[in-house]
Amino acid sequence: MKSFLKKIAKKLPLTSNIFKKIETLQANLDLVTQENNSLTNELSHLSQEMDKLKTERQEYIRILYQYLLETETETSELNNYFNSNYNPREIINLITQSSPYQDQINKQHIERKNYVIDLYRYILDREPTPSEVNIHLNSKYNPIELFNLFTESQEYKDKMINETIDLDSILGIAKSILGEQKRISANMILSWYKNAAAELIHEHNNNKYLETRHSWELINPSKAKDSINNFIPKAAIITSLYRGKKFIKAFLENMINQTFFEHCELIIIDANSPENEQEIIKDYLTYYSNINYIKLQETIGIYEAWNLAIKESNSEFITNANVDDLHRSDGLELKIKALTENPLVDVVYSDVYYSFLENLPFEIVEKCNIRTNLPVANKDNLLQFNSPHNSPMWRRSLHNKIGYFDTSYQSAADYEFWLRAAFSGSSFIKLAEPVVLYYHNPQGMSTNQQTPGRIEGENIIKAYQNILNNSTVE
Repeated sequence: MKSFLKKIAKKLPLTSNIFKKIETLQANLDLVTQENNSLTNELSHLSQEMDKLKTERQEYIRILYQYLLETETETSELNNYFNSNYNPREIINLITQSSPYQDQINKQHIERKNYVIDLYRYILDREPTPSEVNIHLNSKYNPIELFNLFTESQEYKDKMINETIDLDSILGIAKSILGEQKRISANMILSWYKNAAAELIHEHNNNKYLETRHSWELINPSKAKDSINNFIPKAAIITSLYRGKKFIKAFLENMINQTFFEHCELIIIDANSPENEQEIIKDYLTYYSNINYIKLQETIGIYEAWNLAIKESNSEFITNANVDDLHRSDGLELKIKALTENPLVDVVYSDVYYSFLENLPFEIVEKCNIRTNLPVANKDNLLQFNSPHNSPMWRRSLHNKIGYFDTSYQSAADYEFWLRAAFSGSSFIKLAEPVVLYYHNPQGMSTNQQTPGRIEGENIIKAYQNILNNSTVE
């Protein structure tokens, strides 16, 4: 076309200017066409971007519904938020202020509360208090973090120890420390065992052999016998024996090594025990004439045995000693001294150290240091604690005043006796330090699962509480 026009222009010089203008117009037209194509491309790109933004806004709204309301959006709801001019933050505020969102929050609150309660029930085996639930409801822990928090807690660790250590087999029914009503936990017992083991290893490393040895093997027999002939005993140690073979040797060694034993008489009433303990006892009878062993042909109760031993004794003071309990070496001497120096006092006793291993020496148990914290006994607090429960010492004259132990009780006659003494005006004194080792024997009279002591104790408390109430009214 252009070449054709050029030929015409050469032949028609007068029209050349017109053709030049046509060429310019054609060039401008081409430029406009190019720009138009460019705009068309840009508009297409913008349209694609708008479609993308539309899709992203719709997806954003869907995600908000899924996350905040845990549901899918309805088409009408989607269009409502999509066609509005709200920015993303404003959309969030609108959704979180809606009724469905509040319902969802309430639902989540209930679910979290139930989850927390279940953690307490199934991990800690107990019901939570309202304040405990609220603490976890208001925390920022997610469910996994909450679960870990419970399983890493000290309470859970103690529970695991409790399940490892059978408290019933160790404690029987007596699971509290006397004088405090503080529960003896499995953690306390585990710590006690660790301390006892450490002390035993220490004693062994220092060549202090702890196995029981017969003291009479180390002394001149004739001298031992002569030293206690023709003496007047100051205190009688009364002991009831029945199925005590595994304790009797350590018990006798503990007694004869008391600093004041040569001024005491030990009266053992064997209530027809089937374990033939006399084979062990007879060796001691050869060397200690102040040991009086009486073997019965019939089985009697512990308090019948005590009453019999008291009547067989000749001492000014009396104390009971259980074969599974041990005493500090000066324990008897300190009690005798307390009664001698306090003539108006009728009964003396001390706190005790708890032991969870049979026949463990007093010095070891003392260092493990689980002990009672008993009050000084009177007729008021005796209704709460049997403070003179373990190895008290009392005056013989008390029996002339109030009688003997009531043998109608199988396990709690000593408790009734001390209440009877207190309500009759007797006074008590407590030593400053524990001098008795109390073996927490789960099969003992006062601790085994079948003991009648609990019911007997409750009946005794009711009876003396009525006496106290009536005396107050009068």
